Amino acid sequence: FFYLYHFAFYAYHYRFNGQYSSLALVTSWLFIQHSMIYFFHHYELPAILQQVRIQEMLLQTPPLGPGTPAALPDELNNNSGTPAVVPDPAGQPPALGPSSP
Repeated sequence: FFYLYHFAFYAYHYRFNGQYSSLALVTSWLFIQHSMIYFFHHYELPAILQQVRIQEMLLQTPPLGPGTPAALPDELNNNSGTPAVVPDPAGQPPALGPSSP
């Protein structure tokens, strides 16, 4: 498409002796920009997103052999946005209710 748009510009430029050549150049530039965005969104972006999904899927699977896991479990990872509950050093669970310190 890049070469097709360039050919169209030069064919127009040759055929009409350079009349409105700046307008033709801007038009061909816009067509080239449009084709770049179109092909990126329809071919490159899905491939990139699929690669990201594959990597996420591979990172979420547990290891097959013995050893330590590569990622922390969800309760230790604290990615849920809630603060982690730290146990009381005395061994008592934290009290619930308005009277707790």
